[in-house]
Amino acid sequence: MVDQVRQELVEGRVGLPKSGSVVEGRSAAPPWVLLDEDGGEVEAVTSYLRDLMLSDCSQLTVRSYAFDLLRWWRLLSVVEVSWELATRSEVELLVGWMR
Repeated sequence: MVDQVRQELVEGRVGLPKSGSVVEGRSAAPPWVLLDEDGGEVEAVTSYLRDLMLSDCSQLTVRSYAFDLLRWWRLLSVVEVSWELATRSEVELLVGWMR
């Protein structure tokens, strides 16, 4: 079953769930945050986006990265892989799905 879902993702035949969201942050660093399906802030993403801001990226760049990471978050939920355990295999799934 998992292999079938992965193949369908690579072929772009599976849509990603609408769980999670990107919202304006409560502070300027970062200006955008990723919320999980329960409305909780995904701290790993917040930390990454904060680092982007501190490296002088524009707010629009940070927003774009936040939405990219939301897609990543959603794909990982489809294949039931936690953020910390994602590997190159999951990156390949995302690339295939995006094509």
